[in-house]
Amino acid sequence: MTFLDQRLQQVRDETAHDRIAARLGGPLMGLPARTPAAGLKCPMGRYMNYAPSVEPEDFDACPVLLTAEDRWTPHHLSVPVLSRITKVPVDTVMLDS
Repeated sequence: MTFLDQRLQQVRDETAHDRIAARLGGPLMGLPARTPAAGLKCPMGRYMNYAPSVEPEDFDACPVLLTAEDRWTPHHLSVPVLSRITKVPVDTVMLDS
């Protein structure tokens, strides 16, 4: 499990296929929206431009538990989100790989 904020360039850089996709992928995904191709489904375009309905500093619904040992997304990329959650307890449990 991870808590990623794709609005952060470091997160995009480390989770994209390559640096070009990290830097240009998001903006380029918006181009078809202005063309007849707007009806095509592109899940990654929504992912790269996702903004949460509740920002981490406003989250107060329940305690947060990060179970960390994910080979695709390193733990340090979740820290920017988790460090902003202050209204509920946040805990991280590192699992054995």
